Amino acid sequence: MIKFLNLFFPLWDFLYILQLEEYELKRYWWQVQRRLFKRGFQKRATLKYTGRIKVTIALLVTMLTAVILELLQMQMYVYTAVVVATLPLTIPYLIGFVSKLIGQVVTLQKNRQLRAATTYFKRNYPNTKVIAITGSFGKTTTKYMLQHVLQYDHNVAIIPNNINTGIGVAHHILANKVPTKTEWLIVEMGAYRQGDIAQTATVVVPDLAILTILGDQHLCRFGSHANLVAGKSEIFTTNKQTTCYVTTSSLRLIKEQRIATNQLVAVEVFKNQKSTAYLVKQLALDLGVSEESIDTSIANFAPPDRRNNIIERQGVTIIDNSYNISPMVAEAMLQEAAETAQTQSKKLVVMTGGIGEQGVAGPAANKQLGKLISKYAKRAILHPSIYIKAAESSLTVPFVYIPMGLDVSEKPADWLDGRTEILLWLTDHGDEAYL
Repeated sequence: MIKFLNLFFPLWDFLYILQLEEYELKRYWWQVQRRLFKRGFQKRATLKYTGRIKVTIALLVTMLTAVILELLQMQMYVYTAVVVATLPLTIPYLIGFVSKLIGQVVTLQKNRQLRAATTYFKRNYPNTKVIAITGSFGKTTTKYMLQHVLQYDHNVAIIPNNINTGIGVAHHILANKVPTKTEWLIVEMGAYRQGDIAQTATVVVPDLAILTILGDQHLCRFGSHANLVAGKSEIFTTNKQTTCYVTTSSLRLIKEQRIATNQLVAVEVFKNQKSTAYLVKQLALDLGVSEESIDTSIANFAPPDRRNNIIERQGVTIIDNSYNISPMVAEAMLQEAAETAQTQSKKLVVMTGGIGEQGVAGPAANKQLGKLISKYAKRAILHPSIYIKAAESSLTVPFVYIPMGLDVSEKPADWLDGRTEILLWLTDHGDEAYL
């Protein structure tokens, strides 16, 4: 029934788009321009009826009902017919208008919660120090690795999973989920734009921080790499008492932005090595953890799901790096996976839907991805996303497309020979990439 109604009254489709874009109206309007005459957007997931979505629906339906009833009462039947007939075109715009009104109220509530969490943390955790973590990628892995390393020498707590926004951190603190005897609280701080990290760093003021790497993710949202560097640097520029651990390559980028570096501890990372373990080790050493304990903990550390996890299924080895992707991540993962395949005398197969959120650099980034896949892999399995055509154009190895929504990782033996092949799963986008 809803699918039929949605053809004429596309409320559910465009609410879904609004939710996918996290209520960011600039991105929502861009989606409306591209998809005004399209329908059936809920392919890989469905609309979640959160409180905000329910309020949006109620307000929108109330407004439309009031307008139509008023026109009928005034016997303006022609105008009523025009309003009803144009609903397929006006509904997406009305959703945006209503969301903007609701957003103003949400912002007020959000600011109150942020202030409340700031006060609550200062009052109830006077002896708890904060380690903040940010970077273009590797934040969650670094958070869990640091907890794993410090737990034997310090009373450590983390804000778990992917909670990394100011309001997410505030909700966690106000829910009294941080143990009162916590010595070090490890907090992940994500950002889509400048100001995001500064907001979180005001709620829980970092004593120490780790900036994993200044890469090339979310460039579309930041607008430029310079904005990204400035935004990520807020983890130490927001509070002058914060000491931040960075790689020497990140230090160079920060210096280029003419951002003060006196709060930074530079850590040398060997070429082609991941920065996470080096940064975690240096911070832990400075907190008095023995090198032997650190090395043992890192060696035994298992990364969170979808971050370079090794899965054995139906006799096929899957290297799962499906959580996120950028040009920098793609090249590093392809090189590492190719080396793994070589040590096992197997061929590398890459499954990907391309690289998203690169803005105007997107086509070039995906063409480069196709070249890298051709360099390191023997064949490719492609998701039919809006990004993948550019990658396909530069592929020189055999490839196949999989049907929309099919999860090859569930039955990999249907697509690979586990005796001779290894699968690298490079990315898994949401529906916005497949519309």
